[in-house]
Amino acid sequence: MGNRSSQMARLAAVDAFLASFADKRTDLRTWPGSMREQAQTTLVISRQGRYSAAHDPTSAILVSVSPARILVVDDEPHMRSALQRVFTLAGYRVEVYESGSQLLQNADLQRSGCILLDMLMPGMNGLDVQRELIDRKCPLPLVFLTGSAEVRSAVAAMRAGATDFLEKPFDNADLLQRVGDALAAYQREQAMHEDAREIAERFKRLSPRETEVIGKVAAGLTNKEIARELGTSHRTVEIQRAHIMERMQADSLADLIRMYLALHPGNP
Repeated sequence: MGNRSSQMARLAAVDAFLASFADKRTDLRTWPGSMREQAQTTLVISRQGRYSAAHDPTSAILVSVSPARILVVDDEPHMRSALQRVFTLAGYRVEVYESGSQLLQNADLQRSGCILLDMLMPGMNGLDVQRELIDRKCPLPLVFLTGSAEVRSAVAAMRAGATDFLEKPFDNADLLQRVGDALAAYQREQAMHEDAREIAERFKRLSPRETEVIGKVAAGLTNKEIARELGTSHRTVEIQRAHIMERMQADSLADLIRMYLALHPGNP
């Protein structure tokens, strides 16, 4: 109990300090020493517009970012209103839709966010909406709200790719946590896709011979072995490897091999 109270006190102190930096960029290395010590759990403004734990209080950068988007789909006006209030107070930007068809007609389904979808609605139910989202290749995480009698449908939704589901009535803190987790997983996946696209673009800039060399490097061959297989000199292979490291922006041999395997998961 004491540890939790101490942590909450530190969080409150940091929150108060951050309040004056709502729209600014702040380097924690400029913080007073006492404040850095209080922030033993470093807080960094997260994509949800809140704060999340990090590890290095002296090097972290605090950046104010646009709050994440939550798309609420529920046919009950009071539920839409309640959910909008909960997420708005938590720092999210909220869009509300009274039906699945309204969501599909009006929402930008390719822009970052999380869809919170009621399972049982007139017209298109939650599973119908999910099928349409899949057909449209919507990448957004999907969290279902279900009644106790709809668990079987929720399981079917999970098998079809839904991120999570919560049974009504739900706890607001649990709801925020689960949606936050869904967004975090989505953002990690998007970052991985972007990383893969960048690596692929770098790989295209390699010459045909450099492409051969990187494949043999990833297979574990030494420079001498590569030179022998390609009928060239050891020095030429060294130069080619240096060019490859530069063009691929690799920090180390391990980094270079990681990039190659990301593009060729079945090789070498």
